Amino acid sequence: MATRRQIGSEAWQALSKTGTNHLFVISGLHVGMVASLIYKILSLLAFSSASRSIATLFATGAYAAIAGWGLPVQRAFVMTAVVVVGTSLQRNISVATMFFSALFAVLIIEPFAVLNIGFWLSFAAVFSLLYAFSGRVPLVSNWLISSVRSQWVVYIGMLPWMLYLLHQLSWISWVVNLAAIPWIGLLAVPMVLVTIVSSFFTISIASLGLTLCSQLLNLAWAVIDWFAQWNFVHYSAPPTLVLLSVAMIGVLALLAPRGLLPK
Repeated sequence: MATRRQIGSEAWQALSKTGTNHLFVISGLHVGMVASLIYKILSLLAFSSASRSIATLFATGAYAAIAGWGLPVQRAFVMTAVVVVGTSLQRNISVATMFFSALFAVLIIEPFAVLNIGFWLSFAAVFSLLYAFSGRVPLVSNWLISSVRSQWVVYIGMLPWMLYLLHQLSWISWVVNLAAIPWIGLLAVPMVLVTIVSSFFTISIASLGLTLCSQLLNLAWAVIDWFAQWNFVHYSAPPTLVLLSVAMIGVLALLAPRGLLPK
């Protein structure tokens, strides 16, 4: 993992072509991954709701501090804190309430976040999922099918935002992210955490962890770079108002919750 300045222009271009920039820089996504992983582990160990929440916030805050506590990390930590606290209250708090609470909390703490593209992209991705799946009962419990659906929803929902804010989009980002997100989130990020913790006790294990992390990231990068060589995978051009309008209307209609639009 690195900051934007530590990634060369050619490497950044490859990440942009495949829509995987957020995986290889220290971003809010990693904070969410860490929080989800820790909360899930503590749930399996039968910790109480309050204990899970406190431990998750503490561990996530520690990771955010190690990551440099940049603006995207701060924003993700605030969002995580709102969700974790809302969940631990064990009350019937709607997902929409937690979403807007997180939004307002971020703006209160960081009013100028509205000037940051990452702010809009982060909340747009979450809103796409909430909008598309509200009122829908999952027909299957298969995690793979659910992951495919979620990634597809985020991809479709982000198209207008990517065109408007970045003037570009990747045609294959949803496919690449479908494999890259669990690879980074379930393998690389946990290995980083294990390496950090083990470094306080033994250098040999920490060194082994760094080696494994490097191999995991190198393999992921090899696949991403291979996809980036395809010339047709990336579109880059300033959008017209008509194109943006059509794209937004199409996305809202395509992802509309059940019952919102007439049959």
